Amino acid sequence: MQATENEKRWNLLFFFVETVLPFMLLCGKLWRLNGDMLGLGKYILPMTAFTVVIFAAVCLFVRVGMKKNHVPVFMGLYFALSALMLVDSVYCGYTGKLPSVVMLQYVWQLGDVIEAIYENVTPARLLYAIDVPFWIVYFVHLRPKLTRWFPRGKENRAQRRSSAPDKRTTGFCGILGGIAAVLCVGYCLFTPFIPSYFGSEILSYHILDVRNTLFSKEIEMPSLSVLTGEETTSSSPDGDSVPVSAETSPYYSIAAGRNVITIQVEALQNFVIGAFYNGQEITPNLNALIAGDTLYYDNYYYQIGGGNTADAEFAVNNSLYAPDTEAAYSKYYDNDYYSMATLLKDNGYSSATAFHGYIGNYWYRDIAYPGQGFDTYLSGSDYYAAPDEVAGMGVSDGEFFLRAAEYLSGVAGESDAPFYAFLITLSSHYAFDLDDRFDFLTLDPEDEGTLYGDYLQAIHYTDAAIGMFVEALKAYGLYDNSIITIYGDHFGLPVYKWECKAFLTEFLDHEYTYADHFNVPLIMHIPGADINETVSVAGGHIDVMPTLLHLLGLENNKGIMFGQNLLTATEGIVYQQTHLARGSFISDTVLYQYPFTGIAPNAKANAVDTWEELDASLFADVSAAAREEIELCMYLLEHDLVLVEKYVAAEGN
Repeated sequence: MQATENEKRWNLLFFFVETVLPFMLLCGKLWRLNGDMLGLGKYILPMTAFTVVIFAAVCLFVRVGMKKNHVPVFMGLYFALSALMLVDSVYCGYTGKLPSVVMLQYVWQLGDVIEAIYENVTPARLLYAIDVPFWIVYFVHLRPKLTRWFPRGKENRAQRRSSAPDKRTTGFCGILGGIAAVLCVGYCLFTPFIPSYFGSEILSYHILDVRNTLFSKEIEMPSLSVLTGEETTSSSPDGDSVPVSAETSPYYSIAAGRNVITIQVEALQNFVIGAFYNGQEITPNLNALIAGDTLYYDNYYYQIGGGNTADAEFAVNNSLYAPDTEAAYSKYYDNDYYSMATLLKDNGYSSATAFHGYIGNYWYRDIAYPGQGFDTYLSGSDYYAAPDEVAGMGVSDGEFFLRAAEYLSGVAGESDAPFYAFLITLSSHYAFDLDDRFDFLTLDPEDEGTLYGDYLQAIHYTDAAIGMFVEALKAYGLYDNSIITIYGDHFGLPVYKWECKAFLTEFLDHEYTYADHFNVPLIMHIPGADINETVSVAGGHIDVMPTLLHLLGLENNKGIMFGQNLLTATEGIVYQQTHLARGSFISDTVLYQYPFTGIAPNAKANAVDTWEELDASLFADVSAAAREEIELCMYLLEHDLVLVEKYVAAEGN
């Protein structure tokens, strides 16, 4: 009798260790992921319960259907879900959203940016999978010994040999799944929670993501008048429509006939402009440019897609939105565009050249650039950088700019016509870990080796390299007849990293918010133009092309542009995606965050200047307009209808 009681106790212990404990750990992991990482707020309980329902149902199905030991399959599912949560938490920690399966096609491009991934594999995130090695040791080494050492009873052994399911396991899965199902149904019946919100639950999200990737949803064809005609409007934060002015400004055509030199600076944020660290000017050369003959846009916000830096330049050179989960250069490289480069060459410019200090095929630039109108592309492979010319991921910005200036002097010598040059810097790339020889700021000991300390060093060095480039342009006689546009591609220090937020809140003497996170500088320097103005209308990457064309005195009658001319606009609005969910926007006064989860009541709205919380429901119409506009652009890209001529032909069919 005593042996039978011992067997029961050991059976209960094995049941607890191999069934109950994994479920408890799973619930804890899901609760943390849904709360801390995904920010589901008051909807943590139904989302966690919904995942438990799915997991319990699968485990119940496996247990009933297995004719042998079900534990390996059960634990395999547990390991897979733990690994999925680890990947989601790492990706979400860097981008603020869950990953899409389409990003798998870019895995080969990780290269040197793998360090950025390692940076986000923190001990806290490893908790999602830290127990997996212990479980492996338990099942491979410890469990076989325990089953030999401790009796589990003849009835139990016979049960395991039979095809009948274990009543204890099936009962537990059924009860747990039933309780979770009741919680889910209760939330749907007695709270504002609606069933469609379950699409943001971790398993549902990934299943729907795979489905949407394989079977993309067709977007209804938009009206051409909305895109190109007199009805073109931009929405103000209160939902009113404000006509985009077609009138010229005092700055119309003041840069006509000049060389156009555009510099996309890696991770350049606006807070460094005019800032000092312990009495040291962080960006003295950019500050000097802004001080004279410059239009400086201080409420300018980045707009990107799945290709990050590559999609920033896509938006700037085309005034189009990129896909939010894929790079435009890879998905739509063979479309017909009327890009900045193509338009300038149609208006008498001699050539268009792109420069980048990294490998040529990164983000498919080598394939996409010909379709973007570039005649020549000089990448890091063309620079043949010696060891002392490398900084971070590739050619140092100093060497990069000096060689670019030399090349452009040759271009200018071959023709009297102006040229277009597009340059992409590299040295200030995440994680900003340059050699000591590029560190020119004197940091406090506590800031040395930190992400924010390294960022300030990298930006300070890139600023010095830009100063060298300006001096080289002067030496080659190119400076006076050029318009130099400089902007940041995206954020450098994320607001969701607590150490960055804490440092910058103290450094800026105000809370570091998403408004600061998205705010990058836009500088248009026109030597000898005798102008000096700060433009505070909110703008984004898609607004650069129409604004620059206004300064050049040129028009775009062949391609559809989604941006507006910031020099004639009375109000600005920047529709966001990728780092914020579609439906989010930044206006002159409001930053509205539509939740990635799609749970509308979780939307947030804040005043840009004070970060005062606002009633998010007041901006629902503008949020809908933001989603609609980006979806219209996706339709044009998907059907290769960016050219007005092609769109008119398609609309007539």
